[in-house]
Amino acid sequence: MKLKMVFSIGLAAAITGCLPPPITQNFTAIYDPLVDTAVFNVNQNSADGINVSVCGLGSFSTGKVTVSLENAPTGVTISKPTTAEFDVFAACRTNAAASGVNPQAIGVGTKDLMIAIAADAPLVTARSFNFVLRSNDVTKRLPATITIGAAVIP
Repeated sequence: MKLKMVFSIGLAAAITGCLPPPITQNFTAIYDPLVDTAVFNVNQNSADGINVSVCGLGSFSTGKVTVSLENAPTGVTISKPTTAEFDVFAACRTNAAASGVNPQAIGVGTKDLMIAIAADAPLVTARSFNFVLRSNDVTKRLPATITIGAAVIP
């Protein structure tokens, strides 16, 4: 009986050891040009934007990444992309592998990320918030600050 149990455990260990490692699905998200924090100085009833590079890593080359705001002032919304999601470009990973460059170092998937400020948005000075990019269980946060001034009357 003892021999059978040892054999069963050894067989299970051998089978488990032969399985390929799970493929990590991940993506990078950075500002382009590269800055640590996006700074928006805007007035009520206006819009502003910044470029964001989103790049798939591993098997994560053809997914969707949704974008939302975290801790943004009332009246600040995402106006672009209008669907609130980016397509993650297979070109990021493919081009990096072909050229021998680290996929995190290239920015092929650059997209405009625009925010709109409502006419009745409260005036704020240097308020911190985040752009949150999410796909499945992977989440990236890009920090930003915003100062909202009074609307300019022509």
